[in-house]
Amino acid sequence: MPDFAQEYTATQIHPGDSIISRAWASGIPEISEAIAEEGSAIGASARKAGLESLLALPVLEHGRLKAVVAFYF
Repeated sequence: MPDFAQEYTATQIHPGDSIISRAWASGIPEISEAIAEEGSAIGASARKAGLESLLALPVLEHGRLKAVVAFYF
């Protein structure tokens, strides 16, 4: 099993550079059928794992964004 904490410890998601950061900024779910083509760390991770699609779902708590959950497939 990969050590995800170690592998992604220095990974940063910058505003607007990925589907996850767009879901965070807008609070609206995002989907990509070509995530591996994205130039961000998210795209690189998907390519490495052989995954092509991603669904990013914002999680709200008391009307405020708390997290974004990403489902790769």
